[in-house]
Order: sequence, then structure tokens, then C-alpha cells
Amino acid sequence: MFAAGLVGLALTCTLPALIASVAVKSLGNLLVMGRIYALVTDLAPPGASGRYLAVFGTSWGVAGTLAPVLGTQLLAHAGTTALWSAMAAFCVLLAAPHLRVTPEAPRPPQPPAPEEYGSTEPAAAPVRNADRRRRGPLQEVLERRKAGAPSATLPASPQ
Repeated sequence: MFAAGLVGLALTCTLPALIASVAVKSLGNLLVMGRIYALVTDLAPPGASGRYLAVFGTSWGVAGTLAPVLGTQLLAHAGTTALWSAMAAFCVLLAAPHLRVTPEAPRPPQPPAPEEYGSTEPAAAPVRNADRRRRGPLQEVLERRKAGAPSATLPASPQ
């Protein structure tokens, strides 16, 4: 959606079309940013998510500083169509590496195999560290109660 909004900005000449293109670009940006922050946190080793987010935020600061300088140079020398087409091409070009580093989404737990029906052990799906951070302590306590484990104290909050 972000790239589609940039293509719209490159090809439109009327105010309503520009407004629609900016709306599409903004919606794409809104959908991407939450996923990017979650991805950065998932890529960080345990205890280092703050540093990873700091480096990510710094890269946005550098980009926010360089973009007006480089963008105005491209605009002055090549025009609006080249500027917005280059931005759309960047979005499409960077989608491939983004998909490559994105961790696979966790799969829902599978029902037990027929030979496991007689087992008294509760079937538990493996829980990734990132899933534990998203669930929060209340969900963990409720899951422990459901599994029959004692839950006298809340688990330590990961940071």
C-alpha cells in the first residue's frame, strides 16, 4: 500500500488524486510501522531489544535528516515523477529483504496424534520468547491455572 501511494503521487496532477494517494501511502505506513517494531524486537536477543530499537530509531533519524537533502536534489534535477517513482521502487526493492528476515509466524497448536489420546500430560505447544512478551503476565497466569500449575506469584516481566 505504501508503494501504491507513492506511485499515485508520481502519476497524479489533481488535488483529489493527490489526497487519495497520500491517504493510501499513510495507511500503508500505518500498517507497516507496527510490524517493523515487532520485527525489530523479535530479531533482538533476550535483554537487548532496547538497544535494537535504539539503533532502529537512530536509523530513522538519519533518514529523516538525509531525505530532505537528497530528495530535493533529486526533485530539482529529475522532477517529481522520478522522485516518487524512485521511492516506490525502493519500497518494492526492500520488500524482498524484509520478507527474508521476518521470522515465521507461530502456528496454532495441533491436536494430539491418535496414539497420544491416552496420555494424562497436557499437550503444550512450544512458546517462543517473542510470543511470551506479547501475551503478558496475566495471560501466563491464566494459562498456568488452566494447565493445573500453581500460580501464586506473577512471573517476572521481560524487558
